[in-house]
Amino acid sequence: MTNAPTLKIHNQFLKKALSLLCLLSLFSCASLNLSESRYNLQGKILFTENGEKKDFRIKIIKENESLQVLFLDILGFTQLGEMNALGNEWVYKNNLIDVSIDLTPNDLRYLLEKNRCSKRCNIDATFGDVRVLLKNV
Repeated sequence: MTNAPTLKIHNQFLKKALSLLCLLSLFSCASLNLSESRYNLQGKILFTENGEKKDFRIKIIKENESLQVLFLDILGFTQLGEMNALGNEWVYKNNLIDVSIDLTPNDLRYLLEKNRCSKRCNIDATFGDVRVLLKNV
């Protein structure tokens, strides 16, 4: 029994095409998180208010010294509020919810610096009655 020459050519072409596709995907994934001065974190804040447990999603965007915290609904579709760091104070914008956080921007910067989100970062921190769960995205 003999192998057909066209079948061998087809397999070599398919193998080269797949290896090229794999190589391209590796190069595109390699540049996802190379910068240490800029990264995004997202997660959840869990807290109790008037005996009722509440939670919502947060996204923290840090670029050099600027710090921005976005509050999202539990599904992550609707923005409920925003906090921007101005020195060591928070500036609240577009808040649909009443949020007041005792954690200062410097405390949050220290927490981010301490956990140094270079590759995989998971932060699970508790501040009083508030629990913060974050991961690098």
